Amino acid sequence: MQQCGSYSLDRLQQVIFGVALLFLMIIVGKTVINYHMQRKMHIAFIEAQAQTLATLAKAHRDYYQKLYIENTIPLNAQTLEGLPAFAAGAISERFSKENLLRIVFAAVSDRPRNPKHTPDATQRTAMEYFRTHPQATEHFTSNDALYQFSTPLYIEPKCLICHGTRDAAPDFIRERYDEAYDYALGDLRGIISIQIPKSAVDGLFWSQFTRVLIYDGALLLTLFGLLLFLAHYFRQMGRTMDATIIERTRELSHSNAILESYKEALDRSSIVSKSDLDGRITYVNAQFEAISGYNKEELLGQSHALARHLDTPKETIRMLWQTIRAKKLWHGILKNRKKDGGSYRIDALIMPILDEHGEISEFIAVRHEITALIEQQQRLHTAAYSHTLTGLPNRLALIEQLPGVSALALIDIEAFSQINDVYGHEIGDALLHRLSELFGRHVDEDAALYHLHADEFAFTCKHVEGFDQKIIKVIEQVNAQPFVIGEFTVVCRASAGISFERTQLLSSADAALKQARALRQDSCLFEGSMQLLQTQRDQLHWITQISSALRDDRIVLYYQAIIDVQTQHVCKYEALIRMIDSDGNVIAPFYFLEPAKRSRQYGALSLCVVTQALSFIERTQTMLSINLSAEDLSNTPLCAYLLEGIAHADLGSLLCIELVESEAISQTPQMLETIMRLKELGCSIAIDDFGSGYSNFTYLMQLKADIIKIDGSIIKALTHDKGAQSIVKAIVTFAQEMQMRTIAEYVEDKALFETVKAYGIDAAQGYYFAKPQAEHSLFLI
Repeated sequence: MQQCGSYSLDRLQQVIFGVALLFLMIIVGKTVINYHMQRKMHIAFIEAQAQTLATLAKAHRDYYQKLYIENTIPLNAQTLEGLPAFAAGAISERFSKENLLRIVFAAVSDRPRNPKHTPDATQRTAMEYFRTHPQATEHFTSNDALYQFSTPLYIEPKCLICHGTRDAAPDFIRERYDEAYDYALGDLRGIISIQIPKSAVDGLFWSQFTRVLIYDGALLLTLFGLLLFLAHYFRQMGRTMDATIIERTRELSHSNAILESYKEALDRSSIVSKSDLDGRITYVNAQFEAISGYNKEELLGQSHALARHLDTPKETIRMLWQTIRAKKLWHGILKNRKKDGGSYRIDALIMPILDEHGEISEFIAVRHEITALIEQQQRLHTAAYSHTLTGLPNRLALIEQLPGVSALALIDIEAFSQINDVYGHEIGDALLHRLSELFGRHVDEDAALYHLHADEFAFTCKHVEGFDQKIIKVIEQVNAQPFVIGEFTVVCRASAGISFERTQLLSSADAALKQARALRQDSCLFEGSMQLLQTQRDQLHWITQISSALRDDRIVLYYQAIIDVQTQHVCKYEALIRMIDSDGNVIAPFYFLEPAKRSRQYGALSLCVVTQALSFIERTQTMLSINLSAEDLSNTPLCAYLLEGIAHADLGSLLCIELVESEAISQTPQMLETIMRLKELGCSIAIDDFGSGYSNFTYLMQLKADIIKIDGSIIKALTHDKGAQSIVKAIVTFAQEMQMRTIAEYVEDKALFETVKAYGIDAAQGYYFAKPQAEHSLFLI
């Protein structure tokens, strides 16, 4: 065995050095290929760069020629040097000095007017190429010193201005130049030449190629080092391999002994069997024999179907075989049959045993009997889904069955607690048994009975026909007869709520039951006209929305501008509460203020308004109005917070408190005291929606109001309604005499604004000027 191991290591070392030689050859070949590929790529790059530069030069030339031709730049002796043909030399000279590759571009001609545009030998060759190949648009060549890229310049109509007949040329051109006349349309005038010195390009090429060469060399050295390390490692490994094999053999023997112990433990604690690929039993342990009642000889060679109970669904067996034949583990609960016809439940784990090729050789099943556990579970289920007194299905059972029924009736025994108090709980329990028996006589295959609470029962029905009449009959029987229990005669009264609303059976039946009790009726059928359920749902929806918005800081203020009528500038803003729902939608207070009042969340909303308003004023030093209700001004903690915030930052002169007319007239001593303290701090008081109700001028003086906001319904009718006009005149006259300011609400167009202005109203507010906006959208005054 040692010789075999040494021989294998020698072979492995030979392979390692062979791999090293192969990698050396690959890297040398890669270097040669890289050299030629880099060369080709550099030339292609140079040609592309030259082409781009030539295109730029041509575009520059065409653009400036156009400026001269269109007389944007007048062509004369003073502007001649700006012509592209004249300026190209200077531009090229500066460009060649400042670019990395020392590229030289020029427009040259074999009949130049400027000596700087005289072509060299390479450029003349390019010009001859275009004369012999008139269809060519570019030419790329090279010599020992440089790369030459050229594009032709042909005579166009615009060129004939200066290069046509000499007599037709401008005077200053004739006076200055004797050359380059008498060209015809389409003649080759010259070329745009791009010359790139090879020395600059080759420097870049060799720099890049050297880096690649260094990288490949480093890679090769690393590989050689790794291979040398591996060779050394395997030599060391060879010295310990024999000892390792001996040690592993000992460990394997130990593992086999442990596996035998595991097998014995499994056989003692579990029901174990094995079968061939066709499901025929090949092994059973003593536990299998003991629980099934069969002995080993009766089982071996038989199908497992021998022990399968008839209650086991065929689909379960089909899925079991499908799973294990797919080389997967199946786990589930099965019901098996004993030899004597009895049954037992097992928790089974069945899996395939795979051979060295990964193919199934046999199946093994490990089971644990759980009959007692299943029976206990069934007892718990019965207890959980049954009423402890009557044994009828309970509320939990009803909720699970509701999706499959079409009608529901809830039956309540009125004043049942009094029966318990008067006769005792034993009589009460006996009465419930008698009632359940009475109700049970009306149960059939279409109807089911439930005992929900001590004094509440329920009937369900799969079909609605005649269900309400059946329930009415049941209630009549309960209410018509006394129940004799022992020495007592007990009289009780029942009422029922009936519903056919399949999508909301329980809640609608409960609403109908409440309606029946409220009206002292034997029964009540839920109808669509009942608004109680929807009202409760709406109330709960908005209570939930408000709570969420308060928690997540989604109660915000929007601001609407109030405009001075004479200057038409913003004089202040009104703060209006909004709620942002979880989807980012802006919700108006119409939807949530009343639910907030009913759910005692109104104070929290008011606190949000006050807090944000004071912060806005302090940050922007902008006048602001906020709306407060009589409830707010009677809220001692809120008023204390408001007064302290105003006094702390001296914000009174910038804050206006608006009171709705209908609430302002119902003054309380606490409300009046708060208003007086606000005025002492410099706040102004406005009466909102004035004219909509009482229009009582007396309380305006009592409150010492500073501003009257005329109700929007009156303002909207001002242009055409004489009654509205009379009211506005009276309000404005009173306000002027009392030195109060007036504000018109709901001004929505120019005509209404002009009317408001004509009546002498001081300020206006409405969509004609601005809608309520978030703070970030405002142009603050």
